[in-house]
Amino acid sequence: MKKKSKFGVKLSEKEIKEFDALANKNMIFSKSLLFDHFAGQTNFSEEALFQITRLYSNSHLFRDYLNRIIPPKELDVEGLYSLDPSEIQSISKCVIALIEAKQELQACGISLVVQ
Repeated sequence: MKKKSKFGVKLSEKEIKEFDALANKNMIFSKSLLFDHFAGQTNFSEEALFQITRLYSNSHLFRDYLNRIIPPKELDVEGLYSLDPSEIQSISKCVIALIEAKQELQACGISLVVQ
C-alpha cells in the first residue's frame, strides 16, 4: 500500500482551471502561428518554429497531466485538491518549461502579448 506523504500543496478548483486555461491558450496561440507559417502568411526561422512547437507540445503535455492527476481526486472540506510533492514538482516543471519556451520565442521576436 502506498504511504501518503504528510507534505504537499493544496490547490483550488479555480487554480487548476487557470492552469488548464493557460495550456489551452498556449496551444491555440502556437497552432495559429504554425498555420500562419505554413500558409505562407509569415516566415519563421527554424529556431522560432522549434520554439513554437515546443510551446505547443509542452502545453499539451501539461494539460494532459492535469487531466490525469486531478479527476481521481476529490475536493476536501475546504474545497481544495491535495497534491503530493511529486505532483507539485511535475506541475512546477511544466510551468517552467512553458516560461522557457515563451522566453525563447520572445528572443526570436515573437511575443504572446503582441500576438
